[in-house]
Amino acid sequence: MSDQEEDPDLKNLVFSKLEKTAFLRNIRAQLRAQIYNLVESSNDEIRESKQTPLNNLLRTENGRLALGLVQDLLETLELRYTSNIFKSESAYDPSQCSTAELRNALDLPLDTDAYKNLPILLQLLDKINPDGEKSVSVDTTNKSISENISSNSL
Repeated sequence: MSDQEEDPDLKNLVFSKLEKTAFLRNIRAQLRAQIYNLVESSNDEIRESKQTPLNNLLRTENGRLALGLVQDLLETLELRYTSNIFKSESAYDPSQCSTAELRNALDLPLDTDAYKNLPILLQLLDKINPDGEKSVSVDTTNKSISENISSNSL
């Protein structure tokens, strides 16, 4: 067999292995995030001067809290590339509102083992609806969310 005949087979084998391990999906997501950041960074000055719903939201405390809840959800679920695009598109700066500050502003417990791996948004929903008999946990080691809903809560 010549080198020219082996190359397509090798390329296909490598490509299929990279697809199976989700490596290519991660690379594509990183590339999209970087391209988006480059495009958006050139438009930052124009965007900041406009009166948009997002800019109006960023000017309010509740607006910043809402964006912080979304950012915390993305980070807790380890959606890093989505989180990067969200930060870039929304101009949200996580350093403006830490997790502890979010919990404090929403009157949620700061250090509770039961809520250790739970997004703040879900903790807030548990607080609003304590009798919902709904338990949700985020297992970041297995990268899954398990949910048990009793028939009474439906």
